[in-house]
Amino acid sequence: MTENTEIPDLWTDSEYYADLYQNDDQIRAVCKLLELPSATSLVDIGCGNGVFAVAAASQFPDCAVVALDSLSSAVEETKRRASLADCKNLRAEVASADVLPIPDSSADRILMRNVAHHLSSLDTALAEVSRVLSPGGVFLFEAPCNPGDSALGELLSDIHMLMDNSHRRTYHCPEAVAACMQTHGIEPSEPECWPYSFPVDIDQINLIKSRNPAACLSLDESCKGKAAIQLTLTRIVGKKRES
Repeated sequence: MTENTEIPDLWTDSEYYADLYQNDDQIRAVCKLLELPSATSLVDIGCGNGVFAVAAASQFPDCAVVALDSLSSAVEETKRRASLADCKNLRAEVASADVLPIPDSSADRILMRNVAHHLSSLDTALAEVSRVLSPGGVFLFEAPCNPGDSALGELLSDIHMLMDNSHRRTYHCPEAVAACMQTHGIEPSEPECWPYSFPVDIDQINLIKSRNPAACLSLDESCKGKAAIQLTLTRIVGKKRES
């Protein structure tokens, strides 16, 4: 697979990202939701620095773990962590979510966490998930989402373009993600959503105020000189239909 050389790696070495998205409680929750004690194989799509893949491989040595990311820096860090943890059941390689180097129906667990908003086509990625996931297999989807209308989705995308204009992020409505899963033979749970704080700079603040959704995003400019808004994460657990 070809490395994505256009997107800068803002996550692999970020302590802020690790604290927000990769703490111990989240690792335990992900492993539990994936039902890993009974798993024989796990594919981590967009593995980043490998925190979840290495935790799964370490705790469940009989589970074959494949960690995939489009950034070679992330894959190298995953390999480093796997080596330190002596995970002989983990393989990491560069790959994109829309072309997975995995045989049909060969994985009984798939994780796609904080990836969907970076993809050019969520439909294509979920079609690949369905192709790779075995009947009865578990798919855990988590991503920042759009809990409102199309105008809010456009604003969320524009806010992030001011931070990183290497690619445009797309924030999907949780219900649309669940419907897309169903289209590809994966039965989704009811989407679970919760807020998280996201720091913004003066340019982002001005953009938000110009669109007049400050109340919707709970813009707070009084946090010790650092402004923040409230964004939303969604989680959906899907199971591949048996037939």
